[in-house]
Amino acid sequence: MPRKGSRRRRRRGLPASRLDQPARLLLAAANNIAASLKTELFAHIPALDAATVRFAEPRTEGRHHHAPDPFLVSGKLASGLLEIIDTPQGERMRLRLSRHAEGLRAKVAIERADGAVESLPLSPVGGDHHYLQTLVAPAEPHEFSARLQLAAGPDSEDLSFVMAEPEGDPHEHVNG
Repeated sequence: MPRKGSRRRRRRGLPASRLDQPARLLLAAANNIAASLKTELFAHIPALDAATVRFAEPRTEGRHHHAPDPFLVSGKLASGLLEIIDTPQGERMRLRLSRHAEGLRAKVAIERADGAVESLPLSPVGGDHHYLQTLVAPAEPHEFSARLQLAAGPDSEDLSFVMAEPEGDPHEHVNG
């Protein structure tokens, strides 16, 4: 004899193959969009050798294992993502720009608990002005208030943000 309530569960639940179907359809549609976009890019930019189209960036790629969540940059001079990443040279702050003003200059001013300000200029990575990165690691702890200072020509802006160590991080500092 079936257990009480098992019939209800069977009616509500769907076989695993049907549960995966919408996800597979979305992925197939996304792959079709990616293929179409690559075809258009190659058709309009003859010098382009390769193109990669991503719908979501893997969380582990370059992301520092105990890094705070990235800061979404949205200002009049630039848009992008500022994050702490791992590089072969160690931790760095990287600003990936999706949009920026001509001749953009950027630096991060970290306000430390003792009142000191840690200033970290951002420079293009490998000559690519869409990736700006510090030459040194931000000091531990990675829990601070800061300003992303942007300038281009006569225009400038300061975008305030906060970074906090993830829960359970070995570098997490407890104030007594």
